[in-house]
Amino acid sequence: MDFAEYVKCLKKYVVNQDISDEEFVNAVLEPYVMAGKIKNKQKEDYWLNKSRVSRLLSGQDDIPKALRNSLGKVGIYEETRDNFDNFIQDYLVEGGTENLKVELKKNMINDDDKASDFNDKNNMVDLKELLATILIETIRLPNGEIVGDTELARNGAYSVKVIYGDIFNRAFGKKCKNKRIIVVPVDTMFRTYVTRSYENQPYPEVSPKTIHGQWIIRMEQSGEDITSLGDRIFENLKNTYGCDVGKDIYPKGTIAVIENNCSIFYLVALSEFDKHNNAYATKEEVLNVIDSLMDFYDKHGDGNDIYIPLLGTGKSRAGMSLQESYDSLQQYFKSNVSRVQGNVFIVVHKQFKNQMKKGGQ
Repeated sequence: MDFAEYVKCLKKYVVNQDISDEEFVNAVLEPYVMAGKIKNKQKEDYWLNKSRVSRLLSGQDDIPKALRNSLGKVGIYEETRDNFDNFIQDYLVEGGTENLKVELKKNMINDDDKASDFNDKNNMVDLKELLATILIETIRLPNGEIVGDTELARNGAYSVKVIYGDIFNRAFGKKCKNKRIIVVPVDTMFRTYVTRSYENQPYPEVSPKTIHGQWIIRMEQSGEDITSLGDRIFENLKNTYGCDVGKDIYPKGTIAVIENNCSIFYLVALSEFDKHNNAYATKEEVLNVIDSLMDFYDKHGDGNDIYIPLLGTGKSRAGMSLQESYDSLQQYFKSNVSRVQGNVFIVVHKQFKNQMKKGGQ
């Protein structure tokens, strides 16, 4: 559940169904805003205007930085929870609170059996505790992306979760305080030329339909100099591995790092193409690449959140199904919990959500 879905769920239990989205969203945020003593840039009371609220609810905007910056405030949860008393009294239908609790819990754990279990064990949970817990979680997570049903693994404060969305949705934009690491599977030659459909090449260099190709296109659209991108990649490889600049083929699992204003891109070599532009990666090879990736992240990631797409899928011509790729990632993290040294998000594109088996194999 992201912030937009959270608000829409609450809206169904509001006394005044004609309340504007602007007023209601600010009312939902008020307990947290008060707890964090959040002000706008002019040091005035924090308020999201109609346009910003609309973009948040449509998933076009991420959670405002001012809200995220207060997540680490001591006592933020307890104060937010206590501040929800007024919201419940002023906005929610008195007889609907139990139904709201049930719906919120089911959204937290979507599997019917687990949800039933959760409700049986937690039927005395105070509503304001539930509202505060989910609100803070939705502020921490990206807006517009749907958290998966299950937490795949946890190592202390860090976890591995599945989300559904576009991995590049928030990789480009204005300067961000906390950069995210975005994993981009590429070929073992780190090619940077996208072959367009109008060129009628039977064997495109980099297909625009792959994550690799989409990354290059979006880099160009964001104003990056694509003509020098290859040089930047090879220079980074030289500095990291001491290898020759412009080497023809690099070992699978080799990683080049390129940054922009908002993100750190890990370009991980996965697919080695033959003369007919075909490539295959076995499950074992994908697992080895994941291990190389997480080893690199452990040494260089500095605890930044890392976003990993499904690796080696048919769409990138490496020969694995979506389910096989997901199962490989799931198997790896469940077997290597100690590798989880930051929050890891496995990103499945929304259009593939219904093709994935819940919880994998």
